[in-house]
Amino acid sequence: MSLSQNGHNYMVYPANGSLGYEICRELVEGEFKKGSIEIQKKKRVHKVIAVCCSRDAKWVDKLKNLGGVVHVINLDNATRVESWRKALKHCNVDCMMLCTEPPNVKRRDTNGHAHEMSPEQFATSMEVAVEMTSHLYCSCLCVSTAYCADDAKYKTWYRLYSAIDKAADRHFRGYRSVIYHNLMFEALFLNRDEILKDKKLSWPVSPSSEATPVALHDYSRCCVAVMSHMLKHETTALAHRRADYRVTGAARMSPQEMIDMMSSSFDKSIEYKQVQRKEWRKSAADSLSPLQIRCLEEIFDMMEDGNLHNRTKEVKHLTHKTPMSFQSWLKDHEKDFQGQ
Repeated sequence: MSLSQNGHNYMVYPANGSLGYEICRELVEGEFKKGSIEIQKKKRVHKVIAVCCSRDAKWVDKLKNLGGVVHVINLDNATRVESWRKALKHCNVDCMMLCTEPPNVKRRDTNGHAHEMSPEQFATSMEVAVEMTSHLYCSCLCVSTAYCADDAKYKTWYRLYSAIDKAADRHFRGYRSVIYHNLMFEALFLNRDEILKDKKLSWPVSPSSEATPVALHDYSRCCVAVMSHMLKHETTALAHRRADYRVTGAARMSPQEMIDMMSSSFDKSIEYKQVQRKEWRKSAADSLSPLQIRCLEEIFDMMEDGNLHNRTKEVKHLTHKTPMSFQSWLKDHEKDFQGQ
């Protein structure tokens, strides 16, 4: 462990996205009640190394605003180990968090030209990150991914999952954990403009398909709790095992039920419309990268296949708090969907 008297060093990659940022924020600001992993997480954090695969000012500024404990690093090319070694030359990391949820970013080549990050390039960047664990003296590796990412049927998620798994077998000898998440309530933000303007939600899944969605805030808190648990036991026999966690919300619901609840909560009529995949991809291209579209489309496939309806108690187990209900989430985000 590095700097154990002052707390632990964490690394989050990629930090330039909703999940990566939220995990960094939770590491810095989050608190847990006695009986959980720690009384105050921020008192156990010495440094949060937020590694970005883009120089997007939006995320860089947000990360820097979290305070001096957060050190933001921008990689020129996340697929090359030389870029990582140069950027992290003087860093030690106790726990590395890899988020396979792709941020909406472009990779820049040596001439400064922007290119969308392909699934293969993103997977390669994850492999390189795992390879860096030995250079960073990292003892704990934590991975966040989609609920059925370990099922080869869902090719994009499985490619990312298996890339990390195989790289860890080659390069990592410490404590490994994988956290699988269900659909998140925040997926509705992708259709915010449509809900505001057209009073409609268009997804390429049947209105009766089901998931057990979880709030991003609950999920990020679970990620931090798992990392803390790993560090607590890194010198015990537990450190030589692999732990898996399946995180869901508290209630199973369909897209139609979500929209009905939203209509009732906001006192306005909102329609759910099932659309063809081609139509959905075209509309999603305005706000999402091709990689994000492929990953989200596979989550819709998981819903349609009935693989997201299971309910677990991991949120309660890890954070000692009840998962946020969809009704509470709607109340917290009412202004976002009312155009205020």
